[in-house]
Amino acid sequence: MNRQEMIDLAKQIRSDEERPQVTPPPEQARQFNAMYIARAEDAYHHLASPLYAAQLDALPQTLVLTAELDSLAQEARQYANRLQETGVAVEHQEFAGQPHAFTHHGDANVALQAWQRIADFLRHVYQSAKRS
Repeated sequence: MNRQEMIDLAKQIRSDEERPQVTPPPEQARQFNAMYIARAEDAYHHLASPLYAAQLDALPQTLVLTAELDSLAQEARQYANRLQETGVAVEHQEFAGQPHAFTHHGDANVALQAWQRIADFLRHVYQSAKRS
């Protein structure tokens, strides 16, 4: 599926509550899941998805980047919110109109923006640590 097809699909599945996102076809989703988890219930283990971790408040300052059209975007948004609710300093940026892996296979200019955001965040964290 190319980028435009993903955007068209996302527009078709838009709901009032959520931004558009692309969900892979069921068979492809099962294949992806099988690469990472052995049993369906393992998807809710904190090592498979940090969203389900019992304790998040000890985590360091965190940057969460999401791609609007990524099928995992909603989970990543929820993770950023949960971190924030537990008192973790969180910076969250969503890249509009971008699919999963856009930093490697997407628009080079948007990918560069994301990589620069990561570099700036790490630079800030490391400089802050040096001052402490």
